[in-house]
Amino acid sequence: MKVEGVTPEDKAKVDAFMQDAAAVKADETPIPDHVLDALGEFPLKQVFTTLAALGIDLRPEEFQRIVLIKQGAKALAEKLAQVRLVFDASQTGNTPSWAREFERLDIRDANEKIAMLLRPYIPERSCYPEILAARLRRMEKRAELGEYVPLNRNNQWYPMTDEGRRLSSGIPGLVPASIALATGFMVFKRAFPQLIEKSPTPIKTLAAHPWMLPLLIGAGVGATVGMSSMTADRPFVQHGTGTGLDGKKGSTYHQPKTAGVDPVRFGPIALAYIQSGAQQKMTGSILTKHASFSPRTISDASIFQSVRRLARRKGESCLR
Repeated sequence: MKVEGVTPEDKAKVDAFMQDAAAVKADETPIPDHVLDALGEFPLKQVFTTLAALGIDLRPEEFQRIVLIKQGAKALAEKLAQVRLVFDASQTGNTPSWAREFERLDIRDANEKIAMLLRPYIPERSCYPEILAARLRRMEKRAELGEYVPLNRNNQWYPMTDEGRRLSSGIPGLVPASIALATGFMVFKRAFPQLIEKSPTPIKTLAAHPWMLPLLIGAGVGATVGMSSMTADRPFVQHGTGTGLDGKKGSTYHQPKTAGVDPVRFGPIALAYIQSGAQQKMTGSILTKHASFSPRTISDASIFQSVRRLARRKGESCLR
């Protein structure tokens, strides 16, 4: 699908933001191995659905460990962690059978036990706009105080290039595992925004998962736009279009009001941040969905500016 009016400048703007976001994102708190191992005990569809529902994206190495643990290949996961090798996301193949189950994520598969395991990491990893904006502000504050230390290159992971595979040739099944993992990761990255944008009505979500909303509200979701946009089962632009307090005399006031997470609140800025760091190009899909790459809310504007400032500061520190 081609969006009319999308210019090379539009694409360049998204690409530049995603490049900056990838640099900033690399310094976020990783999910510890023991939590990833615990997640690997659950069905993958439940794991990835719950992650998406909480707005938590996965790094390639985190995805790799969860899937390998689930497949009973902990020894391979440990060996790759020792040499800090992760699959090359650009080297994909046919979709493995274990990845087909989460090609289409369904919010009804979210799991409360998984959410409780992830609860401590929502403030540091969720990409809901309010949570992300607050996290970036904390990072900027630490930078101003001289407490922000960019990721040490010794802690980085490296794609399994041909040379990497050769050096690690003693690991059984490395090559097919790398291709399968890369393909599965691509499936996850595609399904993540689809769940956010195509989730069922909020009332159905909360009917099945009454624990979800308190987790997100507790982490700050809804703090800048108020609960009205969190609980209205209608587009945000229709809110309060009547007269009087909250448009009580307008027709929209009498529309059904239900509780849940409004999926339209993930605009192009947050989606670009989520997709940053992936080796495959995501610019086209973001512009296809939104046509414009501009802040829509206070949180969006805060995210955009914070990412630019943090990336610039990180770039300057690398030149010293």
